[in-house]
Amino acid sequence: MINLESINKVINFKPAIYNNCGVEIKKNEINKKLIKTIVPVAIENSLQSVSAIIVMAMIGRLDVVAISSMGIALVVMQVILAIFRGISLGEMVFVSRYYGETNYKKMETVIYQTMLTTIIVAVIVSLILFFYSKELLFIYNVDNEIITTTIVYLKIIAYGLPFLALIIIIGGAFQGIGKSFRSMNIIIVMNVIYTILSYILIFGKFGVHSYGLKGAAIAMVTSQIITAVIGIYSITSKKGILKRNFKNISLRLDFNLIKKVYIVGMSSSLESILWLIAIIIVTAVMLDYGPITFASYQVATNAEAIYLHASIWIWSFCDHVNKSSYWS
Repeated sequence: MINLESINKVINFKPAIYNNCGVEIKKNEINKKLIKTIVPVAIENSLQSVSAIIVMAMIGRLDVVAISSMGIALVVMQVILAIFRGISLGEMVFVSRYYGETNYKKMETVIYQTMLTTIIVAVIVSLILFFYSKELLFIYNVDNEIITTTIVYLKIIAYGLPFLALIIIIGGAFQGIGKSFRSMNIIIVMNVIYTILSYILIFGKFGVHSYGLKGAAIAMVTSQIITAVIGIYSITSKKGILKRNFKNISLRLDFNLIKKVYIVGMSSSLESILWLIAIIIVTAVMLDYGPITFASYQVATNAEAIYLHASIWIWSFCDHVNKSSYWS
C-alpha cells in the first residue's frame, strides 16, 4: 500500500546540509556566500550606469551632436567590454575552482596568465579602434559632423582599453574568491574619479580649459589609469591575492590553461555580443530618424541600464556558478 505521507515528506524535503565532494556545507552558509557575492556585483554595475547617466546629462548641456556621438561610441565600447567581461568570467570559474581546492599556486597562475593575455588582446583592440574607427562605424548613416566627433572620442578612449581590461580582470579575480566588495570598491573609485573629472574637463572648471566631449573621453582614460594602478596595488598588497609570488611572475604563456579560460569565457561573452549586435542595428535605425530622436533614445537607454546591467550580471554570476560545477 502506498504511503502518501512518506511521499510528501520526500517531495518537500529541504536539506539543511549539502554534501559537496565530501565537504558538508550548511544551507545558511550557501545563502550568505551568494548574497555576499551577488549584491556587490549588482551594486557595482548599477553605479556604473548611474555614473554614465550623470556624464550623459553633462554632455546633454553641450549639443545634440555631442550626445549622438557619445551614444554611438558607447555602443562600440559595450561590444569591447563584453569581450573583456567574458574573459573575466572564464577567469572566475578557474580561480574559484582552485581557491576551493586550496591550490593557490594554480589559482595565481590563472590570474597571471589571464592578466597577461588580456592586456595583449586589449592592446590589439585599442590599435584597431584607433586606426580603424571610421571603418567600424560603416553601419551608421549620419552627418559627417557626428561621425567625425565620434571618431575623435573613440581614438581618445582607445588609450585606456588596456587599463580597463586590467581592472576587469582584477575584479574577476576578487569575485572568484568571494571578495566581491574589493572589486566593488575599485569600481566605485573609478566612477567617482570619472564623474568629477568629467565635470571639470567638460565645462572647464577650476581654471581648467573646457574640452567638451573630448573632456569626457580624457576623464574616462585618466580614471581608468588611476584605478588600474589602485587595482594592481590591491591585488599585490599584503591582503591581496598575489601577495606571495608576484615578484616571481613568469611571462611564459601556458596555452593549454589560456585555452580553457577563454573557451569558458567566450561562451558567456558570445551571448552578450549577439545581444549587442541587435542594439547596434536598433541604434542605426534610430539614427535614421535624426540626431534629436537618437539623443532622446540614448538618454532613456542609459536610465534603463541601471537595473538592466545589475540583472544581467546576476544572471552571469549564476552562469558562472554552473560552469564552475561543470569544470570541477
